[in-house]
Amino acid sequence: MELMKSLRARQLRDALALLLAGVFTFAFFSSSDSSLAQGPPADKTVDTGEKCPIPPAKAIPSGLPHDFRRISDYFLLVDGKQVPSQIYQSDRPGAVLVISPALPSPVLLMADSVATVKPAAVEKKPDDLMILRPDAVLTPQGAFKYVDQEVKFSVAGHAAMLRDQPPLLGLRHTDEVTAHNPEYLSSAKAYPASRQEITALQKEGRPVIVRVYYGSWCSHCRKLVPHAVRVEQELKASKIRFEYFGVPTNFNSDPEIRKAAIQSIPTGVVYVNGTEAGRIVGDDAWKSPESTLRVILAATGTTGGGR
Repeated sequence: MELMKSLRARQLRDALALLLAGVFTFAFFSSSDSSLAQGPPADKTVDTGEKCPIPPAKAIPSGLPHDFRRISDYFLLVDGKQVPSQIYQSDRPGAVLVISPALPSPVLLMADSVATVKPAAVEKKPDDLMILRPDAVLTPQGAFKYVDQEVKFSVAGHAAMLRDQPPLLGLRHTDEVTAHNPEYLSSAKAYPASRQEITALQKEGRPVIVRVYYGSWCSHCRKLVPHAVRVEQELKASKIRFEYFGVPTNFNSDPEIRKAAIQSIPTGVVYVNGTEAGRIVGDDAWKSPESTLRVILAATGTTGGGR
């Protein structure tokens, strides 16, 4: 944990240095390090750079961000108590929209500033999308501070704080996974699962379990695990079942992960009649997990006939 804090602090210092040099390039949910293509490998602890979606800055960029998508990295505390909230991240670096019945109005955190907007200025769209109207009027509330991985600010006399969401750990059902990461549902809906592959998998007569090892904190998992959620939805009436195992950020220390020999996340371990038959691992496999699953099952039986 101390190593993670040190790495995060260094990253924030580096980001600030870039900003002072006039390069506004902070990227939330992404990394240029090719070693993170499938999440952190299991033999080392890696700082993914996925926390603090609000990089420090000294000036608000011109114009207002428009589209915000829901994120699940933080929960909100107001006056020291956790409260219901919805937190949205803009594609523009450094803009976060916080909505909660515990706050008098929606709050926009952008650059190092805090401002409220009238509820009528935000409009909820399908698929966890929130729109901030271009004519929205900002009421300044001061500045926020980022201290010990916590974003602290004040609104109308209330002390508010965004704190890291603890990762979802251990064996979980889909409902628990999507409740913790609600953005998975909208991403799953957008994934175009292959009808041909789904039809073939629906013919599987053996009991099959796909156990997906993933990190609720992992940006790469956010992109790929919803594919499994969509495939599971399509196979609801079949004999194929999905389950999810949440791993910690330093998952190389987890005995269950070591036992399963998980080297990267996400990894889907496929069991047929209780015996491992293969794995869904790597970007190519996860781009179409239904196709990968069919190949694995066809190699151990006759799922859907030949290809």
